[in-house]
Amino acid sequence: MAVAVRQTYSTVNPAYEEFMCNEQRYNVLYGSAGSGKSQAAAQKVIKRCITETGTPDNPFVHSFTVFRKYKTTVLGSVFSQLKEEIIRLGLQDIITINESYHAFRFWNGATIRCIGFDDPEKIKSIVSTAAWVEEATELELSDWTQLDLRYRGQTQYFYQLILTFNPTDETSWIKRQFFDTPQGDLTYILHTTYEDNFFIDDQYRQVLKDRFSFDPNLFRVYVEGKWGRVKCGSEFFYNFRHEKHVRDCKYVEGLPLHISFDWNVNPFISAIVCQILKREIPNEKGGTKPFYFINVIDEFALANPFNNTESLCDAIITRYEHELKAGVMIYGDVSGRAHSTRSSVNDFDIVEHIFARFLNNYSFRVPKANPMVQRRRVFIAKMMYGGFNIELAVNPKCTKLIGDFENTIENQEGGVQKSTARDKLTNVVFEKFTHHSDCFSYLVCESFSGHFDSMSG
Repeated sequence: MAVAVRQTYSTVNPAYEEFMCNEQRYNVLYGSAGSGKSQAAAQKVIKRCITETGTPDNPFVHSFTVFRKYKTTVLGSVFSQLKEEIIRLGLQDIITINESYHAFRFWNGATIRCIGFDDPEKIKSIVSTAAWVEEATELELSDWTQLDLRYRGQTQYFYQLILTFNPTDETSWIKRQFFDTPQGDLTYILHTTYEDNFFIDDQYRQVLKDRFSFDPNLFRVYVEGKWGRVKCGSEFFYNFRHEKHVRDCKYVEGLPLHISFDWNVNPFISAIVCQILKREIPNEKGGTKPFYFINVIDEFALANPFNNTESLCDAIITRYEHELKAGVMIYGDVSGRAHSTRSSVNDFDIVEHIFARFLNNYSFRVPKANPMVQRRRVFIAKMMYGGFNIELAVNPKCTKLIGDFENTIENQEGGVQKSTARDKLTNVVFEKFTHHSDCFSYLVCESFSGHFDSMSG
């Protein structure tokens, strides 16, 4: 039996051979559709149940738990994948497969249970030596935290949590937790695509490419296996395209900075830094016409205890003191003109005081009222589509603005669907998106007020 298992596992996709032996706490497998990551995870789970049995003097029995967010998806995904691998290994006669409870019991006493996170009674009773989370992007951060804390203490082998997923949401907690914040020796990350899977044929490869060729964003996620955002059809900024609008745009020496503010303080206070370039391009009559380039070169998001106007202004000046000498234009939410009980001055007064040495009489571009949400949505959509003589570029480091563009949803009235979260430490409820896209809206609608006003009819 042991020899047959070893021979079968010698046919693991070469891209996953290191993963099969890895003992780090977190194994993060992500990539394209058809990349074989779920099959590799199932192989490793089965392999550990078979081979990690301790010694005659100190026997050990594995208890693996395999998760999906919803228990209704367990049967058609992880349970079927494990069952398929067991049959492929020829072990179905000596491993008990429980179809009703989505569980497996090995001849040596090891077990695998497949459950959903929406089954609270089963979650409470987890006593497990390791885990695999399929489609991990379905989970909330609170789900992951609850799971992670359960794997602690001493064990004869090693605790390990395997995560497998397509990178469908670049604002996901997974990206923040494992990609944006280094985990040191705790984490092993493996990126694969369908090209790494020798169990699929050329016909499948072509079908996969053809299926998503119409949408560059879906192609990026499901064919290239890169972080993106799968659209749902109700996006507020429905003409934003990552492949078109996100590119490396840098500061152009000698041109003023355009800075726009949003005054919400939870989860952070926000600002974006842009430049607007004007070029004369030939027209059909043999002359020239102006064409404008909006380059969003930076963003700021200051959380507590620095989520105040003074700290935000200081941070911008610290980073751009030299560049501000070429001039600055100020935009923002008109609510910043209002006095509040917390201060005798308003937010724009604070900006004016701190930026005083860089300002002139024409620096403030704040209207009497914010542009109507429905109108600015249509205006920005037309601009992003290419309907004006304006082109937008967003630096890839402006992840929060890009996240707003890709995640803000339209409500039934044509406005913004509020998407909220609650801070676990302060218990404060805040909007997850729109802070930086609001900054952008104030700036672009005021800078191109002529274009914006033309949309009124």
